[in-house]
Amino acid sequence: YYVHKQDKEGRKQIGFIAQDMRKVIPEAVSGSEGALGLSYGQLTAVLVKGMQEQQKEIESLKLKMMKLEKKD
Repeated sequence: YYVHKQDKEGRKQIGFIAQDMRKVIPEAVSGSEGALGLSYGQLTAVLVKGMQEQQKEIESLKLKMMKLEKKD
């Protein structure tokens, strides 16, 4: 959650902070300091790729676990 600096009513928003995302995925951030924007559409591919990598790791760990359980 965050509150946009220019929101006079101080409403909470849900999302990523562009300044933080610029450190991780600068291609998804546009604008200049004080008026940065984030292209959530560009994050989709990165997030899906991360999920795919996690799934491979999960499958690998499942396989290792099954092998260990068979040894007992």
